[in-house]
Amino acid sequence: MLDAALDELPEWCDRDSSRKSMTRRARKNLTQAHLSRLTGQVEKRYYDGRYSAAYKAATLSVQSAAAGEKKYGTGLRATVNRVNKEMLDSPHDKKLTKSTIYNAVARGDFGVSPLKNGRQGLIPPELTHGLACHAVMMQASGEGEASSLKMRAISSAITLGTKFENMFSSDYIWRKTRLDHPRLICPAKAIDNEDRRVDWLTYQNITDWNIAAKSFLISIGMGTEDRGLIRKCFV
Repeated sequence: MLDAALDELPEWCDRDSSRKSMTRRARKNLTQAHLSRLTGQVEKRYYDGRYSAAYKAATLSVQSAAAGEKKYGTGLRATVNRVNKEMLDSPHDKKLTKSTIYNAVARGDFGVSPLKNGRQGLIPPELTHGLACHAVMMQASGEGEASSLKMRAISSAITLGTKFENMFSSDYIWRKTRLDHPRLICPAKAIDNEDRRVDWLTYQNITDWNIAAKSFLISIGMGTEDRGLIRKCFV
């Protein structure tokens, strides 16, 4: 279909550039990529929570049915179909299968969350969470921009002298931190002194500063509480 569409183009159109423009997705900027990661994480947690609740309910139901008198509709297949219909009714929900519940019952896992697929990660979650909290404190305190260069240097420093030293690259730790904790890290442009000055110059801050300056001048004897006359020439 794509080749047929390209054949219908005028002769002055470049075939290769037209193919790239029609098949290549637009590159996301930093904010769009961060929002996409955050949205994906929220959706994954929501649907994983629904699946976990259904998994616990199915295993507990099978356990209670096995301990009591066997009745029609309490078997493994009927329980899985009933839980999928009642608790996983959304088209985006991951459905329970008979083999999954059967393996859980065989292991003796009743009322617990399902096992995670895949191998265990190299980086502990505490490491990425601590690095994300440090980036938040840097952004909130105004000490400087939490740039990729600074955060890679910090990630290398926190692994020195530990068993994780030279186990993985600092760039991988920072990328993993941004992927796992998008709700903590807020991408923003660097803030200079002029931006901080503009943010500080509010009516309340100026009023408080004048009151503090007046109190200081009175305390050192350079001013009084009484109101005076401000003039430019002697009378």
